[in-house]
Amino acid sequence: MFLYYHFIWKNVHNFLFLQCLNIMSLCFVMGGINETDLKKDCSCFDNLSEMLGHGFLGQSFIFDGFLLNICIKGSACFKVDYNECLVQSKELFVVLPKHIFSVVDVSPDFEVRTLFVSLDFVLGMPVIPDFELLKDVSTSPCLSMDNGKEKELMSLYSMIERYRGDEKKYYRQIRTTLALAFMLVAASLHENVERKRKNTGLRAEMLTQSFFDLLLQYRAAERSVSFYADKLCVTPKYLSMTVKQVTKYPVQNWINEVTVIEAKRYIRTTELTIQQISMQLHFPTASSFVRFFRIHAGMTPLEYRRQGME
Repeated sequence: MFLYYHFIWKNVHNFLFLQCLNIMSLCFVMGGINETDLKKDCSCFDNLSEMLGHGFLGQSFIFDGFLLNICIKGSACFKVDYNECLVQSKELFVVLPKHIFSVVDVSPDFEVRTLFVSLDFVLGMPVIPDFELLKDVSTSPCLSMDNGKEKELMSLYSMIERYRGDEKKYYRQIRTTLALAFMLVAASLHENVERKRKNTGLRAEMLTQSFFDLLLQYRAAERSVSFYADKLCVTPKYLSMTVKQVTKYPVQNWINEVTVIEAKRYIRTTELTIQQISMQLHFPTASSFVRFFRIHAGMTPLEYRRQGME
């Protein structure tokens, strides 16, 4: 039987510590969705472009909340951190907070309904799901649904959509209750799924996951391989070799990618100057930040900001 419990701050705090609560909502917004809406509420999206913006293929995002995707038709290949996953019709695809998310490819007939539930919104729920169960989603993000479960989730999605954006009396409470029901139904799909446990002998995978946890924690301040190697008590050479073996990409590539994601968020969702952004990301000078961004994003920070205003 699916377990849930009344709100206890200590338990929630432990989970948020594991997930690193102190991140921003959406690393960069290309569409018309307000950053505040994503951070403080739950939002419905009838297609990926509506949420991620046009040209989302190959782009990377980090969310401060849960992304629950119902695949209605077709298929898509997603990447969460370094793992690729194929989602197909009648499957639920879940992305947990603070993971690097990107869409690799989608079929021409791909249709999806996405519910984004922010952590702030979850904390306002009177009853919250068993997060220990939800964390297992990281190993099994794609869950098959029978017709009954699909109809239940689609009905809840439609009702949440009906009450979104309207602050009439009780509407927020209705959204909260519906979102909670959606998450509980989604989590219940794990009841009959054997939880994948890491083999303690797979040191390479464990080390790689530990690196990603640290990377997302220190992404705004640290960009050297030696820093992460010291934290993990291994040599930079061993860390680089291991991460490349598991993910097919070197450590420095991942560090650079996450830095670019963070830079894009600052450029698109704040009014900070390039100088201020370079300071936020701990670059020695604004010119060194501009040079880094041009190399890895293919344009200057100002060009990227202007592109978002068009």
